This record gives sequence, C-alpha cells and structure tokens, in this order.
Amino acid sequence: MSLPLRPLFPLLLLLLQAAPLPLTLHPYDTTPVHPQNLIQYPVVFRSQRVGIVRLIHIPQKLSSFPKFTFTTWLYLRKYCKEAGNERCTILNRVNDKGQAQSPTLYLTDEGRLVFFAQLISGPADLVISGFTLPLNQWVSIQMNVYKLQMQITVRDRNAAELGTVFHTYDHMVDLNYVNTDWNMGGNLWHISVDGVVGMTDIYVNQHVDPGKISWPTISHPTFKIAGKRKRRYSESDGAAKKRQKRIDETPDERAIRLEKDRIRKRLRRNSESELEREKRLEGLRQNQKRTISEESSAERDARLLNLRSRKVTRIAEESNEQKEARLLNVRSRQATRIAEESNEQREARLLNVRSRQATRIAEESNEQREARLRILSFNQSQRMAKESSEQRTKRLCDLSFRQKKRLAEESFELRISRLDTYRKRRRLSSPSPSPSPSPSTPLSPIGNVT
Repeated sequence: MSLPLRPLFPLLLLLLQAAPLPLTLHPYDTTPVHPQNLIQYPVVFRSQRVGIVRLIHIPQKLSSFPKFTFTTWLYLRKYCKEAGNERCTILNRVNDKGQAQSPTLYLTDEGRLVFFAQLISGPADLVISGFTLPLNQWVSIQMNVYKLQMQITVRDRNAAELGTVFHTYDHMVDLNYVNTDWNMGGNLWHISVDGVVGMTDIYVNQHVDPGKISWPTISHPTFKIAGKRKRRYSESDGAAKKRQKRIDETPDERAIRLEKDRIRKRLRRNSESELEREKRLEGLRQNQKRTISEESSAERDARLLNLRSRKVTRIAEESNEQKEARLLNVRSRQATRIAEESNEQREARLLNVRSRQATRIAEESNEQREARLRILSFNQSQRMAKESSEQRTKRLCDLSFRQKKRLAEESFELRISRLDTYRKRRRLSSPSPSPSPSPSTPLSPIGNVT
C-alpha cells in the first residue's frame, strides 16, 4: 500500500530549511588562474602608519556578482597594543576621507581576524573570527568572497588548518576595484601589524580552489627569515635586557661601545695564528658566496647600490691624508698583483680591459666622447706640466722604445697600411695650394703699351 506524496512535501521543505549550509564556497572557477602579486619579498612592519600601496589590473569583463580571492603569509611578533588603536590592518582599502571600503582585513588586540565588508545595500558588516592567530609563526591566510558568502581559512606552513571563518550576508559585497587602491599595512588613519608580511597575491574576479594556489616549500627563503626571527624573539632574559640597553643608549655611549668592540676585535685578530686567520677568512668567503648565490636579481641590485653609496659616502668624508694613504695602498696592491701574475694572466687581464674599454667607447654618445677626450687632454697636460726633466726624458725614451718595438714587430701589410693612413692624414691636414696659372692662359697686361 503506497502512501500519498502530497502530505510529505511540507515535511521535506522544513527539513531542507533546517539543514546547515556547507562550510565551503562553490563552484570554483575552472579557468586558468592569473594571480596579481602585491608583495613578492617579505616586508617588515612595526605598528606604524606606514604601508605599501599597489595598483592592480582590472579585467575588461567583470562578473555581475562579487568574486574575489586573496592570499597572504603573515608572521606576527605581537598583537595590537597601541592605545586607541585596538585594530591594526593587514589589507586596507580606504577612500580619500579615510572611510574603509571592501575588502578590508584587520587584526584585533587579542589576535582575532576582523573582515570588513561594505554591502551593496544596507549598513556595513563586520565578521570577527572565533580563533586567534599564533605569534612567532608563519601562517597562511586565504580569503574568498563569492556572491553572498565569505570564507577565511588560516593554515600553518605544513598546510595544517588552524581556523576557518564562514559567513553569509543578506546582500552582496560591494567590491569597488576602481576608486580605491590596495594597501598592505598601515596608512594615514590606521597602523600596521607588528610583524612580517610575506608573499601576497590577489585574484581579481576569480574564485580559486585552494588546491590550485601555489604553496611554497619548507626551504623557501621566507621561512628562513622566520627561523632567524624566532631565535631572536625567543631569546633569554639577559639577551633581551642587553638588546634593550643598546636601544636606549645615547649616541656617546654607542660610540664608546663600538670603539671597545673594535679594540677587542683587533686584539683578537692580532693574537690569532695564521691557521686560525685563514680558517676565519675562508668561512667568511664561503658565507659570502652562499649569500650571493642565493640572492635574487633585485636583492643583488640593492646590495650593489648600497655598496656604491657607502663607498661614495666614505670617499666624500675622508681627509686629504686619508685619500693619499688610500690611493697609495691601492697602487701598491695593484703593483704587487701585477708583479705576481703570470704571462697568461697578464694577457687575459689586458684583453679584458681593452674589451671593456672598447664596449664603453662604442656605447657612449658624442657629448660623452667629447667630455672624455677633454678630460684626458686636461689630465695629460697637468701631468706633463708637473713632471721634472728626468721624468720627461724617461717618458719620451719609453715612448720611443715602445714605438720602435711596435714598428719592429709589425708585418709588411700593416706597415703599408700605416704609411697609407699617415699620407692621407697629412694630405687632409695640409692646406691646399693656390692654383698656379696654366701656360695656355694669357697673362693680363700691367699697363697700356703705346
């Protein structure tokens, strides 16, 4: 005996309404993932009104509903403790008047995440997480917005889930990509978090599956920074007091401390043996090579720029005696290195110098070439004016000897070419003679002959 299905419809409808929504956002996009990088290298923030502003590329075709994915890595030193600022910002979007816009991600003084959303209609909404972020540990924060739903997932670097926030709004989130910039950290109205913000990507108009987001390996340089900072922030009480004392010291106390450190280091180096010295220098060279081999092109450019700026500053601040001593030291080391090199090394060095000089001369403009020749001529005239009679005689003898040696070593074809070039230059440099009257041209009479 079959029961009628019509009385069961209200019961089924009540069961569907009472069923909880699944804590996931569907469907994920099947199109290729195109992230836009907001932060590529780790950036340190110190609870200040300082941040990083980025502009993003907006696709020509946007969906009719909000669809957005945001991922970042965060390493917290401490929570927000500044009086009157119980919230510090991770991702912040504000207009010209300092009013928050969607999406904005805060951190409270208890370590909880706060997601601010400006809805299309109705008042703005705040969603606070029920869990706290750990300190002194790298965590991954992934935020997804899809239609009426928002989800935030926090994981550690081993991909273990630390907490999830899921919320359904009454109206859709207003994602304004045009009128406001994307700001990581603080701004004029909010302070930044106290910690390090690592790789940060944004997926505009994309709802990305977490499995398709690139996950860095354990050996990534970002996690190496985390290990160093973890050792520093888990230091003992004595080391913490010593570091705080160095922070609070006056400039005079700092100068005295640095001078004592230099004296101790100098005494330690003077007392070490040759074997210990070679071992220490070899360790320094290996560390420097390892650091240079692991750095990126941007880090290498920044390091070289820093070295050049420090060298320029040091040269500009030195006195005349220090300058003379430095140049004398450079010349002596150069002379020693040249005297100890073999014939093959000398030929390779000269060939390298000539090739670099030829490349530099070929790439210079006419103004640069004229300035270079003018400087060379001025330096040569100054050097010739300062030299004594013995130095002048020695220079001329050296020039004559090198010229005779070059002429003796040149081949017959080179000699013919050199002489032809010399005749052409002489012909061009000599003034053209006045045309003589030809025999066929009659001479004009001086006066009338009667």
